Amino acid sequence: RVECSPRAADGATSPMPTSSISSVVFRRAADRRDVTAARASTAAHAASTTKTSTPARPIRRRRASKAMVFRRGMFRDLDERPPWRLDLSADVHELGMEEHDALNPERGGRGGATGGHASSRQEHDVDERDDVGVSVEATVAPVGQGFFIEGNVRMRCVVECECCGVAHVGEAVEAPMRIWLDAAASEPDASGEWDIVPFPRNAEECDLTGAVRDYVRLAAPYETLCAACGDGDGDADEPFTFRLEPED
Repeated sequence: RVECSPRAADGATSPMPTSSISSVVFRRAADRRDVTAARASTAAHAASTTKTSTPARPIRRRRASKAMVFRRGMFRDLDERPPWRLDLSADVHELGMEEHDALNPERGGRGGATGGHASSRQEHDVDERDDVGVSVEATVAPVGQGFFIEGNVRMRCVVECECCGVAHVGEAVEAPMRIWLDAAASEPDASGEWDIVPFPRNAEECDLTGAVRDYVRLAAPYETLCAACGDGDGDADEPFTFRLEPED
């Protein structure tokens, strides 16, 4: 701030000393340099922030794949009369069951779907190590514009013993399945013992993964134990069981 000298009696302002004028000039020049440097620093900071603070791509949660798919074309050109055979198989992780993902990583090479006449199904001896996975064995019969699918769901996977914590191949979980692929349905529903799954007339395939997952979860045991703990020969504590103790 520059203060002028008081006015003289005739109204004129007295001249400012030369030394005061020089100091004012130097201060204004210094102020301009400070402002210029501050603007440059702000611009550099904004540029660096733009480069370094670019938001990373969010990690998307893995969705369950269409592992169990019914395709209309599988039974379009068959000469045999219904019921027809339907075989579906997939890895455990493909069902989207988070509780089993850690011990059952992706293996690959198992998934598939086949269809044919019901009498053409063959039995195969399977080693326990290769028995891990999910499978559907069912028969298919057309009804109106839809289909009845009736059969069995089976899943076997690696689980952790709730007593000793040992990871092992658990017992197979099996459950009956009755699915009505209904062309007139607009949302999943139930009718008696049949689970209704919408299957529009113009749709070529229908994803059964969610229905199979629900069957498996409903049939899963209350607790999982390894062979040693289940027989009471393990080092862990006695497994939890329900008992009715007599009153004294």
